[in-house]
Amino acid sequence: MAAKVFLSFGEQIYQTLKERILNNYYPPGTMLQIEKLAEEMGVSSTPVRETLVRLNSVGLVNMVRNRGAMVSAIDEKMVRDVWEFRAILEQCVAREAVPRIDPKDLHRLRDRIEYHLANPSNFELYQEIDQELHELLRDRAENDLVREALRNLVEHARRVRYFAESMPPDENILVEVSKEHLLIVDALLSGKVDDVLRTLEAHLVHGRDRTLKALSKLSQPPVVDVASSAPEIPKHRSRKVR
Repeated sequence: MAAKVFLSFGEQIYQTLKERILNNYYPPGTMLQIEKLAEEMGVSSTPVRETLVRLNSVGLVNMVRNRGAMVSAIDEKMVRDVWEFRAILEQCVAREAVPRIDPKDLHRLRDRIEYHLANPSNFELYQEIDQELHELLRDRAENDLVREALRNLVEHARRVRYFAESMPPDENILVEVSKEHLLIVDALLSGKVDDVLRTLEAHLVHGRDRTLKALSKLSQPPVVDVASSAPEIPKHRSRKVR
């Protein structure tokens, strides 16, 4: 049985707001007003303010004096910065991952990728595979600081990609990415570090270019206040997570 993890209410607020930002429910430029959020959650302004400070520390919001926080912008420079740093960190952990990944995990993941290629409209499966592959590499890193930096960086990349891809998913792109995933898995199975680094670098470069292309077709929304119809946030109580 999986261990039960009890989240404090402050952590619940943090995780909820962070997920809303990462999934672009609060798009770039959205004002997150402390008093409005506190009223919505039925709490004092203190835990909300503390949460926004934490989100500011990881670059997801910018604090605005006497107003609250604004969800940080997404632009071409941010995309290039994120993907450049990802290339450095992911190639670093890939070197360590090659001898440490269980081939059984790779074969199982390969089967899932091939299933997605036969069912490219399954966007949820595509997201799961994308996350699983990069976690497979990240979790083999020995350096705790590298793992944590990469975890935060991948979250930023997810927000950027989901914002840029806010139009209906293009099955051709999903197939293209899945084929790149398949090449990475095959390189890992071969045990050849140079092949892994080459296919991973190509995947990240293509991902950056696809994101920049999609981003160029969009205009960022104007600054807006938090929507009054926001999804429900748990009231003040602890929550069990399995």
